[in-house]
Amino acid sequence: VYKRQNLSSLRYPPMSLYKRLLVVDDDPTTLLLLELAARPLDLEVTKANDVNRAVDAVRSQAYDLVVLDHDLNGVPGFEVLDYLRKPLGGVPVLVFSGHVTDEDRAQYRRRGVTTILEKPLSRDVLGFAMRRALKI
Repeated sequence: VYKRQNLSSLRYPPMSLYKRLLVVDDDPTTLLLLELAARPLDLEVTKANDVNRAVDAVRSQAYDLVVLDHDLNGVPGFEVLDYLRKPLGGVPVLVFSGHVTDEDRAQYRRRGVTTILEKPLSRDVLGFAMRRALKI
């Protein structure tokens, strides 16, 4: 006999119902800002502070969105994206930076990135960009 459960006491849906966000940045403050911006969107956030952790993350689970710093410990974000793109497939990627040249923008466009956000970033701008990328 099926017994209906009272779900009103659950505060959050099971983790499998969350969309997954991978945040790749070497600055702890920016990682925190991105996590706070994702909180109202009910995103499950994974943080990676270097290329190796980002690669391990995309190999271990699927993501719905990646937010990537343009300069990760001296490695340009488009080079990091080269390591991540195959396991990510067509997952949208948002890039942010304090300074991106026209050539950098061209490098990102060739790799399928359509949104590059300029620092300083606010939680509202980040939240809007993530909603738009996730179509939520």
